[in-house]
Amino acid sequence: MRAIKEDLVWPREWEFPFKLERVLKQWIQNCSSDFPHVSLGYLTPEKLEQKHQNPISALQLSTLD
Repeated sequence: MRAIKEDLVWPREWEFPFKLERVLKQWIQNCSSDFPHVSLGYLTPEKLEQKHQNPISALQLSTLD
């Protein structure tokens, strides 16, 4: 949570909450798609979700490694 504050909240004064909300949603989307997390086995949250939604595909991919 501190990264969100450091990246978005603290550097700017937000006149309108809906602007912060829009930028925050984009920041979270980028974080979920671009940055792997140690606690997720070095997968991005997006990749982990795909893996759980398509277990057969994930199994096939894991046998290719």
